Amino acid sequence: MAYEKLREQLNDYYITMEDPEKNPSFVSVRDAIRRKMDRYVQNNPDSSANTLKSILHEVIAERFEPVIFPQTPFFYEMGIRWSANWGIPQEGAPGSWLMDRRVDEYICRSPLYRDAMSFDIKKGSIGIISWNHIFDYDHHCLGYTKLFDVGIDGIISEIKAEIEKTDGNAEKQDFLLAALRSCNAVLHTAERFAQKAGDMLVNCQDPEEKRNLLQIAETAEHIPGEPPRTFYEALAMIWFMREVTASLENIGISVIGHLDRLLYPFYRDDISSGRLTESEARELLTRWMIPTDIKFFLERNEWPETSTCIELGGCDADGITVFNDVTRLVIEEHEKNRFVNPKLNCRYSIRAPREYLDMISGSILRGHNVFSIINDDVIIPSLIRMGKTEREARLFVNGGCQETMVEGIEHTAGAFYYFSMPRVLDLCLQPEFVPEECVGQDTMDAMPQFIESPLDFESFYTSFMNNLKRTISVTLSWQKELGQRWRHVHPCPLFSSTIEGCIHNGTDYSAGGAKFNPGTVGMVGLATLVDSLYAVKKAVFDDGFVTYTRLIEVLSNDWEDSEYLRRKMIAYPKFGHGQAEVDRLAARFIEELNEFIGTIDNERGGKYMLSMFVYYAHEYFSPFVKATPDGRKVKDLLSQSITPSRLRPVKSLTDTIRSLGCIDFKKISGISVLDAQLPLGSSIGKDILTSVFLGFAGFGGPTIQPNVVSIADLMDAKSNPERHRDLIVRIWGFQPISHA
Repeated sequence: MAYEKLREQLNDYYITMEDPEKNPSFVSVRDAIRRKMDRYVQNNPDSSANTLKSILHEVIAERFEPVIFPQTPFFYEMGIRWSANWGIPQEGAPGSWLMDRRVDEYICRSPLYRDAMSFDIKKGSIGIISWNHIFDYDHHCLGYTKLFDVGIDGIISEIKAEIEKTDGNAEKQDFLLAALRSCNAVLHTAERFAQKAGDMLVNCQDPEEKRNLLQIAETAEHIPGEPPRTFYEALAMIWFMREVTASLENIGISVIGHLDRLLYPFYRDDISSGRLTESEARELLTRWMIPTDIKFFLERNEWPETSTCIELGGCDADGITVFNDVTRLVIEEHEKNRFVNPKLNCRYSIRAPREYLDMISGSILRGHNVFSIINDDVIIPSLIRMGKTEREARLFVNGGCQETMVEGIEHTAGAFYYFSMPRVLDLCLQPEFVPEECVGQDTMDAMPQFIESPLDFESFYTSFMNNLKRTISVTLSWQKELGQRWRHVHPCPLFSSTIEGCIHNGTDYSAGGAKFNPGTVGMVGLATLVDSLYAVKKAVFDDGFVTYTRLIEVLSNDWEDSEYLRRKMIAYPKFGHGQAEVDRLAARFIEELNEFIGTIDNERGGKYMLSMFVYYAHEYFSPFVKATPDGRKVKDLLSQSITPSRLRPVKSLTDTIRSLGCIDFKKISGISVLDAQLPLGSSIGKDILTSVFLGFAGFGGPTIQPNVVSIADLMDAKSNPERHRDLIVRIWGFQPISHA
């Protein structure tokens, strides 16, 4: 196997960190860090959260043990996080010391937290929302462009200049001094790697490993302090800053850069000067991409989701198309090495080079299901509508899976708050008794109210929308109030220093310091909801096929002894089938919902955005939703993202694309994704798939995630999973077929 020695080195180490509580070295380092921090806070009880976090960074930088893999020239592993870490703050990790001390006091003891958990599918029985605590601690993107321009040294200079202008503003100075300490801690971390590599060189005999160790020892002396000068240094800067920031801050840095935009100038200059050959660049890229799959034990992990994404294509800040040799190398080496991660988020437009789209199509049709295809012609205008300049909007990236954010100026909280729209409709038709003494008054206020005897569809629709808006408003008010406490629990002065606005404002990103501070609401079950609303309209009010009372009775019995009625409801037009009336209802609903959500303030002073990207939420919400008027039975899957329901198969992908054309996605600043399941075979060539992408863009589709599989391979994998360890079926995020 190619790069076998590197894979072995990585695997041998990460096995020891699968459960680091059993790793004596980790426990010793972690406990020493925590003891020192406990002593510090005892001696300095009035220290702010920012100060404590930055002191923690200094202590970690001094006490951690650098881990260097001699088979790679990249240095990044601090040994203070679990192997399979993709952004969730891990209790007991050194970087979570402050959060572990404060989350219960500031968050969990609040009556609002009890209310929120009563609605959360993981903790309560109502099952309308799902969130991770009250702040999105994953899905971040560093300001890579800024780091490439000025390095950490430049950021330190910016901080020092701002400190001189604070004019006695204690809070601003507190943050700036914390950011300064954290940046210096990063420089010390790099020095520790340089020293470790030098120590390892003394006894190293392998020529290749000696070259790598020497490269690390030399590079860590000026990366990340100074901007990168070569293709290798640019890769080293990205990986070092991504991993070290995630380790120190204990957050998820999902995006590892708009790679071809960032790297191509270095690649071009290195090739032209003779410092680098194409084959050497391919090898560097491969060694750079290898660790993620190994850290997550891809072949034996039932859920090898890593939240790690590379951005490719699209355009630069000047609007110039990004498609170059780096684009080609990344896609080709990713497929050649059968990587699952980092995932490839590929931006494009109706004007994208045909060669670029054909390259993506060919890889997908060979079963490499790792791509999301994201339409600049929709996303960029939607971001401008939210106040970004055109130059800023052109630098958007997508992280985690496809959540949109503009690199270097914001954190969008893209995938931590999900809301089940069908569950609200369900409770409007089939209310549940919740004893008031078991929950707070706020919970009761957020409960959808039974819609009794509507006169016509308009009154029914209005009552439902009022219920939906009230429930959204109340649950987001909980998130806002609790989220404002997060800055006292888990601020991130290092991450914030790379984001425009935080240094100038002297404010952490978690407190709204960034230039932009949007939040995202992930709405689940669009097609299930729209199809249900339309079925009520037709069956009850237009056709008089069933009375409203009888429909509710049938739903409460899960369609038992009412199969003929159920079949009638399933037969009504469905969203995504190219049928105008139901598509118009979907467009009307989305426009009204999007406008409403955009009026709500979030915890950082920005506005919320509608998102119809659901990851796997459509699956875990499904058991809470009873039978729905579209013909769906209890526990059947809800529809995912903006994809049509599974109740009735779509005959043509073209019909779905046309249906989506009825919706103005340029007005929706969150991400919306069409999951397209396509058969692998000779009937679909790359010309056809490329044409699908262009048609999708032409009809104003936002993001399409193709999943191309062979039925024969799926059947064989069911019986012989060992033959198909690299066969990926992208059901929502990623899941290997051997575990599906």
